Amino acid sequence: FFKYYEVEPLRGFTGSDEAKKRILGGEACLWAEFVDGTNLLARLWPKASAVAERLWSAASVNNSEDAQFRLDVHRCRLLRRGIPAQPILNGYCGNYEVGMARSMVNDPAFNYEDGSPTESTTIDPSAFALRIGNSKIYYVLYIISFIFFVLGL
Repeated sequence: FFKYYEVEPLRGFTGSDEAKKRILGGEACLWAEFVDGTNLLARLWPKASAVAERLWSAASVNNSEDAQFRLDVHRCRLLRRGIPAQPILNGYCGNYEVGMARSMVNDPAFNYEDGSPTESTTIDPSAFALRIGNSKIYYVLYIISFIFFVLGL
């Protein structure tokens, strides 16, 4: 996840400051030959979480050493919700449940527009696209993954 986290989203952008303000989001793509329904989500997470944090955080939030712990806690949230995710640190998710304050593990979800608490969130399966070409199956996943990360899914 380090190489994904350390990308500066606006590096090389030649537009004006006003144009930068109009950028609304980004995407994380997964392109691979040996990915199918059995390992798609595990390969995607937590890399997409790293991209999400960089896209939706201030430019000064860019220390991957600090982020690895936040993203590992988020990985455990995903696992508890039945979403497979590859590990980024050694250890088990149980360490967070025993050694950390519960509020750090199950942070409440908030509406990103007005900051109000939200009761529930949903995963839209239409975000997943299957492309077939040249006898190879490529899964291309376009995600605005801040939904998962920021809302604590």
